Amino acid sequence: MATSSLPTSSQFTACNERYIKISDKQVMLLSIHVKRENLSWFNDTIYKEIIASIRKVLPLKFARDKKRGKEEKQVADVYRCANCQFAYYLKPTEVRHSVLEKDKSFISPNNPTSEESTTDDEDVKPILNVIYTGYNVFRMSLVVCVEPLGKGKDFGGVKTTADMRIDHYFGSAGE
Repeated sequence: MATSSLPTSSQFTACNERYIKISDKQVMLLSIHVKRENLSWFNDTIYKEIIASIRKVLPLKFARDKKRGKEEKQVADVYRCANCQFAYYLKPTEVRHSVLEKDKSFISPNNPTSEESTTDDEDVKPILNVIYTGYNVFRMSLVVCVEPLGKGKDFGGVKTTADMRIDHYFGSAGE
């Protein structure tokens, strides 16, 4: 899984949307929710920790939700890291678009393997080479609600149990 370029601390808001790569040809919308009172706490370190944790837990989440079936309401799982805890769940999406990743590189025309090498370095400018890679957007999005690590086994002020749903934590899934 890869993510787009990392945001700076000032770029974080109450709802942060990014795409994560889940296969060679597919990306998934990732929506990270942070309560407004925790925005000053939420930084690049926490963001990177969440992304690394998602890489571990996402395959298990896919398997559990597939086993539960589509009929059941989405269940939020809670994961605790070294610096934070977050509830996460999969949500169906109506998104019908693709995502392009742009890879730019510059090629020197004075490359010794090039047949048309020149000797005048002042007039030579590198050639821009752009490659686009297309990805399909997965039919589910991943919603993550993050907060500082609590001392007890609660999330959002609610004691957690194995069968709790996202409404128990946030009502409408975040602020």
